Amino acid sequence: MNSIVRNIALTLRSRSEQKQIQTVLRQFEEWRGIIAALPDNICTEKKLAIVRLDDIGDYLLWRNCLGMIGDARQFAGSKITLIGNVVWKPIFEAYDAAYVHHVIWVDKQQYMNNSVYRQAMWAQVRSENFETIICPSRTRPLLIDDLLVLASGAKHRIACENTYEWPLWNTTSDANYTQLFPKEKTLHEFNYNQNFAAFIGGQRLQCQSLLLPIKTENNAMPKQIICFIGASAKSKTWPLSCWITLVKLLLQNGFEPLLSGGKNERAIADKIVAATQVPSIVGQTNLVATLRAMACINAVITGDTMAAHAAVSLQKPTVILANGVNAKRFVAYEEAGFQNVKTVYTQQYLRSNKDTFYKAVSKDMYSIKPQTIVTALNGLLG
Repeated sequence: MNSIVRNIALTLRSRSEQKQIQTVLRQFEEWRGIIAALPDNICTEKKLAIVRLDDIGDYLLWRNCLGMIGDARQFAGSKITLIGNVVWKPIFEAYDAAYVHHVIWVDKQQYMNNSVYRQAMWAQVRSENFETIICPSRTRPLLIDDLLVLASGAKHRIACENTYEWPLWNTTSDANYTQLFPKEKTLHEFNYNQNFAAFIGGQRLQCQSLLLPIKTENNAMPKQIICFIGASAKSKTWPLSCWITLVKLLLQNGFEPLLSGGKNERAIADKIVAATQVPSIVGQTNLVATLRAMACINAVITGDTMAAHAAVSLQKPTVILANGVNAKRFVAYEEAGFQNVKTVYTQQYLRSNKDTFYKAVSKDMYSIKPQTIVTALNGLLG
């Protein structure tokens, strides 16, 4: 019965996706027509723009490559502008601002829903008169990244061959660029980012792992385990009952769980606290403060969300609960050669062919058992 329900859910999702494909293509053509009316790009100096509008986790996986692109020989003497997603502005300003001369912050929700904001953003990007614009994102939204690249009017437009499941989106997207980096389907995102940066700059990044310049205090709280109870999508969210059972098991094993997450997880956190009496900082800290808190604990348990990549960046023993979607790109850290990371997948994913476009439903996460997480954690901590 569960298999039948799962197949129905996936069928309904597929139908919705087919409608979305055509809607996006129609919107792309309409908005591209508006951009065509912008004044010409009059480039009189070496100016480079880098468009990076993915979410926080994607930025953490890429941020070590930012300086490498700016240091490329062909961009020597260029004024560098980052066109970035405002959600990770605090991380950038705390650790990466020295790599660029100027930043244009984009609120993606405003961009998609407010035509005045969107057209003002296009006009601002065109007025900068960039010579070159680079879009390093491996999967590139047509309506945001691609249209901002077109709005720049830059002579040189560089990106990766787009990697959507739908070929028509990819061909429409790729046609807007003058130079494309070939697809690399199976690489972990960190390795892809290194290779793309080398494609741009002619040299590989020296660091072999994600790094955040925050001092780690491995012995500060040797028994404290921070648990990120949220996830970036409903199908990636572990059930409340599983979190409660896990927290109780951690307590029985002598650990000191600390709950963390965003404001949207406060209601869930309250129920876990009521059932277990563990402390919680859910919705109480900003992004940078959360990273610093992570630096002071012993290990991290998290769903497939930005916290997973932050924990790896802080070189913390990390257990990731994953539904298998985009697994090889984002959470298959062990396969990519990273140490101290254990990814626990759903049974549905483990039984699948693990293809690039694997799809999951919310019920799949029930197959990850709390005791499996404790076993994985103890394995990492020896």
